[in-house]
Amino acid sequence: MSAGQQPWQQLLPPQERGRARRAKIVEAATKLIDEHGPHSPEVTLRAIADGAGTSAATIYHYFPDVDSVIAAVAAQYMENLIAAVERVHAKHHESFHDLLDANITSYRKHFAKWPGLRELWFDRRASDNVVLIHAHYRETLTELWRQKATEFKGAPVDAMTCRIAIEMVGALWDFAFSLDPRGDERVVAEIRELAHDYYRRRVGI
Repeated sequence: MSAGQQPWQQLLPPQERGRARRAKIVEAATKLIDEHGPHSPEVTLRAIADGAGTSAATIYHYFPDVDSVIAAVAAQYMENLIAAVERVHAKHHESFHDLLDANITSYRKHFAKWPGLRELWFDRRASDNVVLIHAHYRETLTELWRQKATEFKGAPVDAMTCRIAIEMVGALWDFAFSLDPRGDERVVAEIRELAHDYYRRRVGI
């Protein structure tokens, strides 16, 4: 593992052709997982290879095992989630609570759009690599929210304050989509109320 490289990350192939082939493998795995779920018997090395238009042997040139392919899918999903948050944060919001509402709407749409990938994201049987990806995601999200909370408050906001909110809301998103593939209305309403109340009480914004 090179300096700055995360434990779940692998060095990309040096040639463009190899990178394109690896991307096709991840794309094929993404489609399979989103359609069938991460633990479906349909998600096999052979099925991934067929979807990528390559052989199972070729996959081993880029990934040591199926779990590593699935971790690459989870990492890409994480990057998409972070990008969605950054897009919302980049827009103008009159208040911090408008920002909260915009993020809640964005998350709900994102989770509803890709059900199989959402199942992977909230998987309680996730591999060690996926657990590490989750930890990295929460750390990144904590910093994004700390920056915005500090901006709206006009004074430094402690990172742990934002991390607690992320942990609470994350558990409720998991629960909301375990009840309804569109996100249970009652739980989503509770997410909204909890987030607004928490930041008013703890941060004063």
